[in-house]
Amino acid sequence: MTRNPDLAIPAQTTAVRVALHTDDALLRAGLTSLFEAEKFVEIVDPDQAEVALWDTGTDPAAALTRISALATVQRIPVLAVVSDPSHVAPAIAAGARGVVLRDQVQGGLYPALAAVRSGLTVLDTELAAHLVTGKGTRPAPDTTRPAASRGWVPLSMS
Repeated sequence: MTRNPDLAIPAQTTAVRVALHTDDALLRAGLTSLFEAEKFVEIVDPDQAEVALWDTGTDPAAALTRISALATVQRIPVLAVVSDPSHVAPAIAAGARGVVLRDQVQGGLYPALAAVRSGLTVLDTELAAHLVTGKGTRPAPDTTRPAASRGWVPLSMS
């Protein structure tokens, strides 16, 4: 994950309360141990969580369906952990506020969780490049309406 040095992220004095969703017992044990050592993340029940950390595991399609339900029903921001860059667009479409690669979680996981808790959208650098280069699955832009009515405003580069 690359951080924009010009973007101020307010300091948080409390640990991020995270609901950990994974079918992988080894990943659960490893992340729990990592979070206990760092003291910046507290693993809690889903009804007490500020962020859900969701591992898509070996069945990404089923996991993405559950992410969608969690994001819409419980209104809790989701940080998805994926094993393949091709899963990033479906994870975002399912409602994830951030996506990180499974093999790159250690160093950037706390900043990603804190950013998602603060309302930001987070993408691992490799995953963002995957989407930008067109290797990901993105919907075609709606060119039938003016840009401002689609939720974004074009900027002048002068």
